[in-house]
Amino acid sequence: MTLLQQCSNAHAAAIATEMGMDVRSVRIELAGATQNGTAGAEKSNESAVPHESKVVAYIEAPQATEEEVVMFAQRLQKECPMARQMGSSVEWRKK
Repeated sequence: MTLLQQCSNAHAAAIATEMGMDVRSVRIELAGATQNGTAGAEKSNESAVPHESKVVAYIEAPQATEEEVVMFAQRLQKECPMARQMGSSVEWRKK
């Protein structure tokens, strides 16, 4: 999860600049079932994402339209190697 957060932030800044968007933050959260029924990943492997879980990425872009956020999320999914690797496990939402 930490790698996804850092990777997303780095790519988000560049994409937002190219698109002329004011993206204040991209926050990554784990939703759904987790390992051993606990909230979050096990301490021995904190960056692991359980297969049953869904990762939700909240995009804070107050001035952006829903269409712009969707386009931004699609580019971020494509350009961020961690997000691309996770594929449909990441759900992008406007905050």
